[in-house]
Amino acid sequence: MLEYASRSTLLTLRKRVLRISSFLLGAILMALVVLECIQVVLRYLFGIGIFWAMDVTTLLLLSFGWLGAAHLWATHSHLAVDLLGRRIRLSQTLILAVSDLLVIVGVIWMLPQISLTMEIYSGMTMPALDLSLASKFIPPSIGLCLIGLSALINLGDYLGRYLLPRKSS
Repeated sequence: MLEYASRSTLLTLRKRVLRISSFLLGAILMALVVLECIQVVLRYLFGIGIFWAMDVTTLLLLSFGWLGAAHLWATHSHLAVDLLGRRIRLSQTLILAVSDLLVIVGVIWMLPQISLTMEIYSGMTMPALDLSLASKFIPPSIGLCLIGLSALINLGDYLGRYLLPRKSS
């Protein structure tokens, strides 16, 4: 019963994270397309542009990239090299579990590095938005947290599938 409850909780959490990230990815992409189309039309037809569009586009692209990376990691849709083939199921699961562990270690190592970088850039501002330049490091921080959460969910799923005792029939 405990095994089933924990696996179903992980699957529910994964589905919710994927649903939210899919919606956010679509909204960010739509905002990017609309903003850039407006920018192109204004520039070529009227000779003017939106002065803050470049800064907003940069933030949206950073958000799209990092959220997309987290989404791809959670769905196992990222680029991978399959060295052992899909024939060896247990070895493949072991490799995936080790890669998730390495990702978690990488996230734990990178988040303080990003925090230090944000402190360095906190005194500078983006020209048009009057925002701190450190705000460009918020999407990578959120993306890394989501990638780490996805890796934890994946790791929990592997542990639940292969290490927890199974019910006897």
